[in-house]
Amino acid sequence: MKKKILWVEDNADSVRNWELFERNLSESDLKNLSDMEREGKDFEFEIKDFLEKKNIFIEEGFSGACKRIFEEDFDVIVLDVKFSTEPGNTNEEKQAVEEAKNLFANAFHPFDEQHSEIETIFSEILGNQEYGGLLLFYVICLHYENRKGIWNLSDIKTKVCFLSAHSKRPGDLLAKYEALKWNPQIGNYVREVENNFWNKIDEGLVNVKAFIEKDPYLDILEKYLGKTEKERFANVLQTQDDETQIEVNLHNLRKIQEKMLEKLANDVSSFQGMRNRYLQGGKINVRGSLRWLNDNPDSFHIRPEDIRDWDKLFDVLKDCSDDISKRIYEFLHYRSRKRVSNWSNDQDIEGLKVFVLKDINAIINRKDFFFRNLIPERDKKDEYGKIHWILNKKFYYVSDSEYKKLNRFLVDRVLSQAIRKREIYFDDVHYHLALSIHAIGSEAAHGAVIKQPDVLYSMIYAMKCVILKFGELCGQKAGLRDKSRE
Repeated sequence: MKKKILWVEDNADSVRNWELFERNLSESDLKNLSDMEREGKDFEFEIKDFLEKKNIFIEEGFSGACKRIFEEDFDVIVLDVKFSTEPGNTNEEKQAVEEAKNLFANAFHPFDEQHSEIETIFSEILGNQEYGGLLLFYVICLHYENRKGIWNLSDIKTKVCFLSAHSKRPGDLLAKYEALKWNPQIGNYVREVENNFWNKIDEGLVNVKAFIEKDPYLDILEKYLGKTEKERFANVLQTQDDETQIEVNLHNLRKIQEKMLEKLANDVSSFQGMRNRYLQGGKINVRGSLRWLNDNPDSFHIRPEDIRDWDKLFDVLKDCSDDISKRIYEFLHYRSRKRVSNWSNDQDIEGLKVFVLKDINAIINRKDFFFRNLIPERDKKDEYGKIHWILNKKFYYVSDSEYKKLNRFLVDRVLSQAIRKREIYFDDVHYHLALSIHAIGSEAAHGAVIKQPDVLYSMIYAMKCVILKFGELCGQKAGLRDKSRE
């Protein structure tokens, strides 16, 4: 199956090793390219046009690359660290650079007064071609993060690599500009791709070719589930255009997902709650286990290590500058309220920490803390999406776990700068993708006639996202057996 590839390189001659793209190019394609070069065909208008028909796109400048990234989705992006950062010739390219600047500034500035400083940093980096590829990498991360689920932290290492003759590495800009650390997620992206950095002079081209040809989905399935499930998914990919196999393939996707959930329930100690509740007689309750992964009931309470800034936490509670912080303050034990109201940041707060954390966790357990009007009107459209399914219930049908979710939602809203976000295993995007795989696969298994290829294509995309999340969860947890070695 062809991958959609973007190669950003200021010297197109480096891309002329066509064997790099054997995944997308047939033997006749390679011969045609060789003939075109021998005949002196124009690279910009003829050879690039031929490559684009094969899903291979080459950009030599920052603005053109930004335009493509903002408008298209790619399976692989290969970046040179150094290339032209001229603003581009067309209005569309200039607009893309302006969009990149806004994306960059909005992601990195925590306070309005620092917005102009980040814009200045962006322009300074853009003016230095040695950092062109690293700046574009940050823009790629921010763009896909902003699109909420197109790419995720766990799979960017399967999408982006660097091939360069220069020694600059993905983390070098973070070291050079302290302000970039205002967005800690960028540091996480940098760590994910550190191993995807290769030198043109060494074995770089060999590594890039392997990177393009690599199929992380099949690798993950073989590693954790064994060859049977790997071959099952490979067969789905190979027959996805065969309309007579649509129902069979949808059912097979559902079966693969059930195996992944059973693996997590059986072999990962962190998921003991899911196993006890949703794995009965060796059969997994798919809907229940997915809901558990999305909620992670064990994470509603705040642990001491979840507090990033105790001073900020006490500041928010003491100031009571909004309705949510006022309500939290009112629900604190009178002993904690008195100590918080008298608190100053030069005090010894060790004793206060224990009392306040105990009180906040008690608030999270309560059924009389949450009410809708606490959410500011401007935030309701976006924020309600995370909890609307609970709010649509009659309140006497809301479970204890759901009350905790609503209360923790409010606590996170007002204390976001003081506490870490609670850990969930499946975010809302993965949760709904996985539910779709189960629902449509079940329909196919029970005789529903599904003949639309787009349904299968959508479910294959969903399954790829879920497989990467499954691999991430397996990789984070110790003690999982590697089935590929058995």
